[in-house]
Amino acid sequence: MKSKSVNEILKKLLKSHEVDFVEESEWIFPYSKLPAVRATWYLNDEALSGLLQIEVFIEKGKILEECFAGYPTEEGKLNNAFENFIHNSFHVLLSAFWKKHDSEQVEIETWNIGEDNYTIYIGPFGNRGGSEIAPRIPKNAFNEIEKAIKNVDLSERHNWFRTFFCNVGNQKTVYEALLNNKNWQLGIDTLKNLDWKTSNEYYSTRNFIIAIKNT
Repeated sequence: MKSKSVNEILKKLLKSHEVDFVEESEWIFPYSKLPAVRATWYLNDEALSGLLQIEVFIEKGKILEECFAGYPTEEGKLNNAFENFIHNSFHVLLSAFWKKHDSEQVEIETWNIGEDNYTIYIGPFGNRGGSEIAPRIPKNAFNEIEKAIKNVDLSERHNWFRTFFCNVGNQKTVYEALLNNKNWQLGIDTLKNLDWKTSNEYYSTRNFIIAIKNT
């Protein structure tokens, strides 16, 4: 599905949070300036699921990317993917880039990372899967992720961290961590060292954090 079509849903989301914008070349510019944002929807070959790609154009040469799977539901695959986006990352983006902060969705803290001071926008752990399994996140998960972030040598003003754990089933697990869209090995190692519950049922959790250097 073309960006223009999917962007209509994204524009409705921004309007619902009283964010004014203009649109140009498939990019939506909140308050008529950068950062800009756009959405694209990709169906897999069998059309059984799809992938929602959200891109935020922060500045020249710097694009934040978040992707969300959408599975068949009564409301549809695309709506399922947008629900995933809204629950995990949308409010973090609103708070960090467009000054629409919801304290029930996002925590804001100040951290020292290396020799610099950063404002940290912390999203919730987004869970998918069985209701009895998904909430069982290790109690020390966030503290360990925080420690890992504070041990990163950051050189950019804008930075983002996405961690993802998935219990696929049959005792198989997936560990993913990204820093500025690239594989983040320290984050992966941190996830692997946590005491996750294994199960034959599917469940997953992801977390999204933005760190902006204070100047």
